[in-house]
Amino acid sequence: MTYIFVEVRFGEYSSKGKTKDVQSGTRQVLLGLDNPKLPEKVNKQLGWPAIKPLFFALIKEPKKYYVGGKPRVRNLAAGAIACYYYTWSDDKLEKTIEILNNVLLKIKEGSKWLKWETFRIYLAKEIHQKTL
Repeated sequence: MTYIFVEVRFGEYSSKGKTKDVQSGTRQVLLGLDNPKLPEKVNKQLGWPAIKPLFFALIKEPKKYYVGGKPRVRNLAAGAIACYYYTWSDDKLEKTIEILNNVLLKIKEGSKWLKWETFRIYLAKEIHQKTL
C-alpha cells in the first residue's frame, strides 16, 4: 500500500474579509469537494484513477497576536495536510507525483484567495505486514 500526503502552509489570512475561507477552501480543494477539484484533475490528466482522498486535517501552531495592545497566544491553523490512497501500480507513481505537483502549482498560482505559501508532497509505503 502507498499513501501520498500533501502538506500546505498558509500565508497570512484573517477570519474576516477576502481571506476568511482559507481553511474551508483548502479542505474543499484538496478533498475534491469544490472547484478546482484536485483528485479529479490529477486522475483526469493521468487517464486513470490513481489517487483517492482519505482524510484532511489542519496543522495548528501557536501564533502571537495583539488585543488592545496586549500580546496573546492562540493555536491557529498554520496549514493543512491531506492524505490520498494511491491505487495504481508502482511504476506509475513517479508520473502521478509529477502531475500532482503540476496541478498543485497551478492551484497555488491561480487561486490567490487560498493564501497557500508553500506545499510539500510526501510518500508513505507499507514495508512490513504481520498477521496475528
